[in-house]
Amino acid sequence: MSSSNLLLSQFRANLRVIERETANYLKNETACCGVSLSQCHILMELDTQGEMSLKQLAGNLQADASTLSRVIDGMVNAGLILREANPDDRRAVILKLSEQGQRTAATINEQSNRFYQRLFELLPTEKHEPLVESMALLGGALTALRRNQPFDQQTCCTYQTEEQ
Repeated sequence: MSSSNLLLSQFRANLRVIERETANYLKNETACCGVSLSQCHILMELDTQGEMSLKQLAGNLQADASTLSRVIDGMVNAGLILREANPDDRRAVILKLSEQGQRTAATINEQSNRFYQRLFELLPTEKHEPLVESMALLGGALTALRRNQPFDQQTCCTYQTEEQ
């Protein structure tokens, strides 16, 4: 195996570990706050960005607006999100966190900060900043790749031979 292929193989293996561990953590993190992972992402986005339209939120989360709308309906009914008329467009609504939604987001943020502080304590201090920079680079590259080369499920796992 070439050194390039070995490096890619190691990268993929490490990324799978990160994916599994992150998924396990996120499942446990949101369970104690009584919200689903989808609801958690919505709460965190509204907490970070402030009020926004459904279209903006769907774009930020890379989610289907109709699916997101159903999740938001449940969050409105649970008292986590408020819908307000958009003064610039009466057909649109503005979404924002209610007081209860703000408290839930704050709890999730506090728990996450404690968890990631413990994680950082397991890493050498001089690696913290390069790790954050690397994560930003990886996230940006993944976003750029998705935007520039959308995943085509029809060609996934189809292999072309030299004869084709």
